[in-house]
Amino acid sequence: MMKLLLDSCVSRQAVNELTESGHDVLYAPAYWPEDPGDDEILKLAFDENRVVVTIDKDFGELTVRQGLPHSGLIRLVNLRVAQHVFKSLSRIAKNCTLDQLSPLNPVMYVFALRIQPRNKF
Repeated sequence: MMKLLLDSCVSRQAVNELTESGHDVLYAPAYWPEDPGDDEILKLAFDENRVVVTIDKDFGELTVRQGLPHSGLIRLVNLRVAQHVFKSLSRIAKNCTLDQLSPLNPVMYVFALRIQPRNKF
C-alpha cells in the first residue's frame, strides 16, 4: 500500500482505481476547493509522507532545482488521460516501495513515467 497525493491534472478514474486497489489516495481537487499551488500540494504530501503523482513538470523544478522537501514524486510523461489508470499508476504503486524512491536511488524511468527520488530531511 502506498500513500499518494494525486494532482488535479491526473484522471479522477485513477483515484478510484488506486483506492479500490487498497492504496491511500488523496486527490488534490477533493481536498482544496481551489488550486493552492504546487508548493502547497508538495508541502502537504511531505507532511503526510505521500508520493505526489502529477503531469506537471513544475514539481520537478520545485524538488530538484529549489530543493523543496518531498516524499517522492511520480511524473506522468507523455501519457494520455486514459493511460493514467490501472496500467501505469497501479503497477508502480504495487511494485515500487518508498525505499525505492529514496535519495540513494537514481531517478527511475518506468514505461513513460519519470519517478523522482524523495528527499530525507
